[in-house]
Amino acid sequence: MRDFAIIEYKKVVETELDAASDVLEKFESVLKGLINDEERSTKKIAESRRSIEVSNNMIRVNNGDLQNQEYRISDQKRMVDQTQTDKNANSGAKKTLKNMGSEKKKLMKNNESESKNIDNENKKIREEERKITDFKLKQQSK
Repeated sequence: MRDFAIIEYKKVVETELDAASDVLEKFESVLKGLINDEERSTKKIAESRRSIEVSNNMIRVNNGDLQNQEYRISDQKRMVDQTQTDKNANSGAKKTLKNMGSEKKKLMKNNESESKNIDNENKKIREEERKITDFKLKQQSK
């Protein structure tokens, strides 16, 4: 009888141990998933920061190009004034001035586009940071 009780008790303990092991495996799997999610978010943040740096560099380059374009436009305006007497030359100078104005607008539009990209990337960073905070809270609660 005693051996029977020991065998039955052993079975109960083994069943409980198996159940506890299953629960542990489940928690470890959930934890691993949370860690992977956190790593993905960290990677996305790094990508967004690189994108912001590229956009900032593009804006700096565009600002230099804009300044050069403004000098060229100023010179071209003088050319238009100097060619007042020659209608043909004046027409060509005005056309060139108009094209330069279009190029300047294009550069300004590119700066605006890059600024919007920076805003979007900053938004993505904030979202991923919130996710990381949530992941850490979930990790602590598990």
